[in-house]
Amino acid sequence: MIKKISIFCLVLVLGFGYEIHSARLFTFPSTNNDCRFKPGYYIESIPLEDGELKIHVEITNEFATFHRIIDKYYVKNEINWTKDCEFELVTLEITDPILLDSDFIGNKTYYRVKQVKETTFQYMEVNKQNVISLQFQGLVFPHAVME
Repeated sequence: MIKKISIFCLVLVLGFGYEIHSARLFTFPSTNNDCRFKPGYYIESIPLEDGELKIHVEITNEFATFHRIIDKYYVKNEINWTKDCEFELVTLEITDPILLDSDFIGNKTYYRVKQVKETTFQYMEVNKQNVISLQFQGLVFPHAVME
C-alpha cells in the first residue's frame, strides 16, 4: 500500500512539474537574442517623391516609439516577441494626425526580422515585401525638431 502511494505521489509530482514547465514555455516565448532590437535611438528613412522623411525611433526592451516630430507627432507601440525573430507591435498611443485613419489603439502588426548588422536593423511586415531599415544612432536622443 505504501509503495502504491509513493508511486502515485511521484507521478503527481512529475506531472505537476511538467505542467509548470509547459505553462512557462507558453507564457515566456523563447526568442533569439540576436534578433532583438538594441535599446537606443534609430533613424528610419522613408522615400518620398520629393525627398525622404526621417522618423526618429526610440526603442527600449518593451516599447518602440516612432516620432515624426519629436515629442509632438508620434506613435508608441509595445514590442511583443512571439517567436524566434518575429514580433508584434501593439499600438498604445497615437498623436500623429496623418496616421489616425490607418492605425488605432490596440492595433497589432506582425513583423519578421530580415537582417541585423552592427548599426542597422531590418525587418518586414509578415505577408508583405516592404523592408524597413532602422539605422542605430546611439543612446542619446537626437532632439532636432523634424517637420
